[in-house]
Amino acid sequence: MKNGKIKEKVREGHAGDFEIHEDGSLRMEGRWCIPEACEDLKLKIMEEGHNSPYSMHPGGDKLYKDLKKNFWWARMKLDIAEFVSKCLTCQKVKSEHKRPQGKVQPLDVPGWKWDSISMDFVVALPKGKSGMIRYGSLQQVKMIQGKIKAAQDRQKSYADLKRREEEYELRRYIPDKSHVLQPETVQIDENLSYEERPIKILDSKKSEEATWEAEADMRKKYPELFAEG
Repeated sequence: MKNGKIKEKVREGHAGDFEIHEDGSLRMEGRWCIPEACEDLKLKIMEEGHNSPYSMHPGGDKLYKDLKKNFWWARMKLDIAEFVSKCLTCQKVKSEHKRPQGKVQPLDVPGWKWDSISMDFVVALPKGKSGMIRYGSLQQVKMIQGKIKAAQDRQKSYADLKRREEEYELRRYIPDKSHVLQPETVQIDENLSYEERPIKILDSKKSEEATWEAEADMRKKYPELFAEG
């Protein structure tokens, strides 16, 4: 429900916990009500509560408990959970609180061609007139199973010699538009070369990359480096 309709309900006395504050803002149990159309404002509130240095990237439940003390909007908890799930820092640093998935089992490397043979039965085995599976078909299946098992045993004995146990923790990446890094533009001359420009003044005694140009020439050529000084 939009804030305008809620204000009408408040004036009619049918808005429940909503009220109009002295400054004209809509409040819900004393909390600021954020309009549904103000997506940028919601994003700034969530960024301030999650990405600021003093907040330390809280989880979805913790961030919701912190923000609901002062703010309210429709589907607030769902928006916060989606925002936290897309945080690139949390995806890279925080581990998932769930049972370990175990070790990754690599595919066995065949020792020789045709050492590993497998087949999938897409349809059922053929049946006889009485409706029972033919005996000959079962014998063929057992023979194939025996050959496959023998090939797998040979393959396993070869692969065990080179197997190395490794542990990996795989997580599903949740994309977001803010994760896309824009490449820095470089001005290219007609001869496909570019000019390297200094970006910072360094102490020549501590840096091996310092230049020995005269200060007057540097001030004339790169005045932006001396703007603060």
